Amino acid sequence: MSKRRTYVVFSVATALLIGSTISSVSAAAPKIGSSCKKIGALFDTPGTRFVCNKEGKKLVWRTWYPAAAKNTSTTSTATTPAPAQSKTPAAAATPLKPLVQNPIPITLPAAQVGTISFENITQHISDIPRAAWDAVQKVIAANSLPSIPTTIAVGPNTTPNVSDISVPFQKTMKLWSGFRQPSTYYALIFNFQDKDWALKKAATIPAVIKSGGINGPDGMPGRIAACAAPTQCSSANSGIEDPDGAGLGQFGMDPAHNAVDPYFQYGGIEGHEYTHSVQAAQFLDTPNVGKPATNLQRQHGLSNAPSGLYEGVVPCWMAEGQANFNGTAAATSTFDEYSSWRLHMPKGWPNPDFTDYSAASLQKLLETDMPPDCLPPASIYKMGYGIGALVIEELTAIAGPQSDMALVTLMSRDLTFAQAFEKVYGISWAKAAPILAQVAAVEYAATP
Repeated sequence: MSKRRTYVVFSVATALLIGSTISSVSAAAPKIGSSCKKIGALFDTPGTRFVCNKEGKKLVWRTWYPAAAKNTSTTSTATTPAPAQSKTPAAAATPLKPLVQNPIPITLPAAQVGTISFENITQHISDIPRAAWDAVQKVIAANSLPSIPTTIAVGPNTTPNVSDISVPFQKTMKLWSGFRQPSTYYALIFNFQDKDWALKKAATIPAVIKSGGINGPDGMPGRIAACAAPTQCSSANSGIEDPDGAGLGQFGMDPAHNAVDPYFQYGGIEGHEYTHSVQAAQFLDTPNVGKPATNLQRQHGLSNAPSGLYEGVVPCWMAEGQANFNGTAAATSTFDEYSSWRLHMPKGWPNPDFTDYSAASLQKLLETDMPPDCLPPASIYKMGYGIGALVIEELTAIAGPQSDMALVTLMSRDLTFAQAFEKVYGISWAKAAPILAQVAAVEYAATP
């Protein structure tokens, strides 16, 4: 086989939200995500203040939320003697960094997208897969491709799992258009024969260099080493370790999987992994990004990088279920393609430590599968790939795919999962969990 080295570079544009004061008397309010000229600049309207913030190399407008609002002092009418003037000039106050909230492109509570609701979903179980897939395709068709500088590097001896490897990435970027996404994205695609090439190439990736090199927190050697043999090279990983938002994904290619597994045949693995980077992007510019990890975080392999922050708060069933459902639903071009993946999906990740798939047992899973205890190497983590994907499919059939990413965005604002859920769906998590679990139990039992 002649050696080849393939690089696919494309630019994809996303609406991102980020803050001397500009008068709003005659000027129109800035559009969230549009460019601005001076970091820290403010623009006031009667109901909203906007702030010019830096995201990567860009300056863009975001909604401003005052960090010191809770500490506003109460005015006193008592007369206080003026302090004696000091001959030493007072130090200039350190300006407060505005709190930034990443965007949610839908109105909350999310609107019902079809005929399925929480009230009637148990009577429409057979309609859920089609309704959910249609909802994903409708959002993709309505959205424009965001502008995200993207590089896809393919090993010299590697054949990607789909003929145009950029397509599943672009479809998933369109799905999440309007949410915060990686500032740039780099995908490294290789097979067992190209492992050495992948390691050398990884050392040249800007995000890897910035985070400390090949042996830095990105963990590239270990991830590449997971490609252990020609037919054991189907693992993948994606996220954001860079505080400025550069996303990075590694994709092992196993020809056997590529030939027969619909998840690989149609690009579901790329959609899945890119969605993980979007999950992480919801935590960009939040207060803890870049801070030293706590002892508890270190004990569980977590950090205050964007990926570590989302992994530390999002329920494990949702973290993988959201990526598995949405990534595959976005990548597949027809419902038949999606159905070929979904046919065995609920039972595709058997867990010998979890054997009770009754509604009551699944409800307990949904309510207790929380980090850090559910994180790998805990065997319960893999439940997200099947049961989690079923639940996300249910939520999508009810309120569309943007609703579940809105959950992640709200959790980046320090809402608990239950608080975020009620804000997004207009129903308490306590009421919704048993409904979702009941449907998932029926669907699991019906899986061949």
